[in-house]
Amino acid sequence: MDNVDLESVKSFVDTLWVIDCAILVFIMQAGFMCMETGLSRHKNSINVALKNAADFGVAVVIFWIFGFGLMFGTSWNGFIGTDLFFFKTENAEYMTYFVFQAMFVATAATIVSGAVAERMKFNGYLIITVLATGIIYPIVGHWAWSSSYLNNVDAVRQLLAVTGNLKSTGWLTDMGFVDFAGSTIVHSVGGWIALAAVLILGPRIGKYSEANKGKFTGSSFPLAVLGTLILWFGWFGFNGGSNGAMDETVPLILINTFLAAAFGLLTGLSISYYKFKKPDPFYIILGPLAGLVAITAGCNSMTSVTAIFVGIVGAIIAILVNEILNKFEIDDVVGAVPVHLAAGIWGTLAVGLFSDLSILDTGLDRFSQIKIQLIGIISIGSFTFFTSYFILSFFNKFYPLRVVNWQKAMILFITGRAEVVDEYEEIKIRSISMTFRLPKILRLLTGHTSRREVKFNRPNVYWRDNYTCQYCAKNFSHKELTFDHVIPKSKGGGTTWENVVTCCQACNCKKGSRLLDECHMKLLKEPTKPPWAPQLCIKLTKEDPEEWWYWIPWISSS
Repeated sequence: MDNVDLESVKSFVDTLWVIDCAILVFIMQAGFMCMETGLSRHKNSINVALKNAADFGVAVVIFWIFGFGLMFGTSWNGFIGTDLFFFKTENAEYMTYFVFQAMFVATAATIVSGAVAERMKFNGYLIITVLATGIIYPIVGHWAWSSSYLNNVDAVRQLLAVTGNLKSTGWLTDMGFVDFAGSTIVHSVGGWIALAAVLILGPRIGKYSEANKGKFTGSSFPLAVLGTLILWFGWFGFNGGSNGAMDETVPLILINTFLAAAFGLLTGLSISYYKFKKPDPFYIILGPLAGLVAITAGCNSMTSVTAIFVGIVGAIIAILVNEILNKFEIDDVVGAVPVHLAAGIWGTLAVGLFSDLSILDTGLDRFSQIKIQLIGIISIGSFTFFTSYFILSFFNKFYPLRVVNWQKAMILFITGRAEVVDEYEEIKIRSISMTFRLPKILRLLTGHTSRREVKFNRPNVYWRDNYTCQYCAKNFSHKELTFDHVIPKSKGGGTTWENVVTCCQACNCKKGSRLLDECHMKLLKEPTKPPWAPQLCIKLTKEDPEEWWYWIPWISSS
C-alpha cells in the first residue's frame, strides 16, 4: 500500500468514469431509435431505425478522419482546428476523450433523423450526417469547447509532442461563453440543421389536410415512451461525463439532470391535462426531453431549485414551439426542433441568468455573461442554419433529398416540375389515350412551365374543397358528394368557382333554394378559383383506379 500512487489511482478512476459515461451516451442511440420509430408511422419504422444505425457509423468514421481535428486540433485564430486528423495517440485519457466526443457527435446527427422521418431518402440523410459531423459540429465545437477539457488534464501535457501547442482555445471560449455539456453545441446545432431540412423538404403529403386529421400518428407510443426513458437514463452519462473526472461536482450534475427531467415530465403532463383533459403521450415525451436539454448547459453551476425551474420552463417552451410549428405547417415528426433547438437556446441563456458565477470562473459579471451567452447562441445558430440550408438546398437541386410515392412522382412529371432519369420497364400506367412507364428516379427542375386555367367541372370542385362538405365539414368519397350554389340560381347565383361548393346530399337537401342566412348555415371557407392547372391532362375512365381521382386534380370525367 505504501507504493500506491494516489494521482495514478485518481487518473484511473477519472478515465473509468468517462468510459462508463461514453457507454451511457452510446445507449442513447437506442433511445433515439425507439422514440423516433414509435412516433413514426408503421410503414416507415424500418427506414427510421436503419437511419439511426447508419448515422452512428458514418458519424464516428467522419469524426475520426477529420472531425476531431477540426474541433480539437491546434487553433487557427480561434475558428478551426488544423491538425490531429486521422486521430491516433498512445495516451489512454486522450483515447477515452475521443470515444466520449464521438458519442456526442453521433447524438447531434441523430437529432435530425427524427425531424425528417417519413419523407427523406436514405442517401439524402447520409448527406446530412456528413454535413453535421464533418463540418458544422466540429467547427462550432472548436469555437467553444476546444480547450474545455484538454487544458485541465495533466496527462495530456504529453500531447505537446504531437501538436506542439497544448493550448488551443476557440474565440467563444476566450470571450467567456459557457455551455457545459452541449445545450447549444450539441442539441441546438442538431435542431438548427433539422429546421433547415424540414423547411426544404416540406411536410408529409396530406399531413395538414382536414381529411387526414388524426391519421398521422405514431406506430407505437409505448415504444416511444421506452425510448424516452432510455434517453433519460443515458443523459446521466451525457452530463456527468462532460465533467471529465469523478469529483465532488458529479453528484450535483446528476441530481440537477434528474430533477429537470422529472419536473419537465410533470409540466408536460399538466399541460396535456389542461388542454386535452387526459394525458397526451406526445406531451409526456416532450416534457422530460426538453427539461434534459435545457439543464445540459448549466447542470454543474446551478442549484437544484434553479434546475427545477429551468426544466419546467424548457418543457413549456418546447410545447409552445411545437404548436407554432404545426400552425405554420412545419412538419417535425418527433419534435426535434422544439426540444433540441428551442429548449437548448433557453438552457444556454439560463447559464447567464442563474448560474453561480464563481463556478463558471469566466471573470464576467451577470450582465456580461448573459450578453456573451446571447452572442454564442446567435453566432452558432446563424452559422449552423444558413450553412446547412445553403448546402442542402444545393444538393436538393441536383440530387432530390425527398422520397415521393408513385402518385406524387407522376404529378411532378406531368406538371413539368421534374424530368425522368430512370423508369420501371415492367410497370406502366395507362389511360385511354396514353401510356406511361412508372418513374423510378426523378430530377427536379427549377424552371417554370406553361400554365392554364383549371377547367370548371364537378371533379375539380371536389378536389378544390378536399372532398369535404363545405357546410358540415365532413369528408366523403366523390360518389357521396354533389355541389351546391351558395346563392341559388333562382336568386341570380351563377355557376362559377366563387358560387359553387362541394356539398353532401343531406346538407344540399337541408339548404334547398334558400340563402345561407335563411337556413342558418355557414360555409367552411369562401369558395375561390384555383390558380392554375398543367397543360397535359389525363382523362380517366371507369377502368382506371378510383384512387387516381385523389392524386390528379385536373382530370375530366368521361
